[in-house]
Amino acid sequence: MNKTSFCRPMVAKEQLSLLFLVCLAYGFGCPSQFSQPAFAGKTKPVIELVEDRRPRADVTRLYNAGNKITIAIEHVSGISKAELVLKDGQWPRNVQIQFRHFKAIEGIKIITASKRFEASVSTLPKDQVIELKEDFTATRKEDSIVIDAPQNFLKEKEKSMRIEWIDYYRN
Repeated sequence: MNKTSFCRPMVAKEQLSLLFLVCLAYGFGCPSQFSQPAFAGKTKPVIELVEDRRPRADVTRLYNAGNKITIAIEHVSGISKAELVLKDGQWPRNVQIQFRHFKAIEGIKIITASKRFEASVSTLPKDQVIELKEDFTATRKEDSIVIDAPQNFLKEKEKSMRIEWIDYYRN
């Protein structure tokens, strides 16, 4: 073996990487965007998704970005339900529900302890935003319908949110 391969000098890129690691370890000399997390001062809420377990129920996924949650619903049969339960922290300001591979929604219900929202969304042209009641909006994105709740729809006192839906074109 060549002894010089173990003793080679650091190149500039390695020196900068080492310096960056030292900065992170000691918390000094680094730009502020590196020294604090993007969701500084708040902890990411812990939210449990309770899916519909019936055969052929639509598949539901929860994406929690801290300040926004997205509920993605994949079309299987077009009729299903889900519940979100806040286990720790506070609800995010923004809630979005994505109905993937849905042409239209005959009915959607969003139910909390203090609120009840019901609507339907007919076939929409791509990227057209329509106003639903209670400041909800719906938009066609590719082969999905995206519903955005008004900011702060979920209040601190709410411990859960139930969503029920049925599409126009069930299999």
